[in-house]
Amino acid sequence: MDAGPSGMEAELVEAGPMVEEILIEMMPELEPIQLQSAANALRKFGSKAALPALLTAYESSSGM
Repeated sequence: MDAGPSGMEAELVEAGPMVEEILIEMMPELEPIQLQSAANALRKFGSKAALPALLTAYESSSGM
């Protein structure tokens, strides 16, 4: 995931559901800009399994 934020997001969306599980596992370790791209990508193709990770990302970005 060396691409810039928009490039990384585009790559993730292109890979789609096959990267969902790995992406969810990686999210706690991502930098804020990477986390935003990962969350945006999961919003586009994620299943219900992604909801807890998306909620955590939302809470961390909103200071909750």
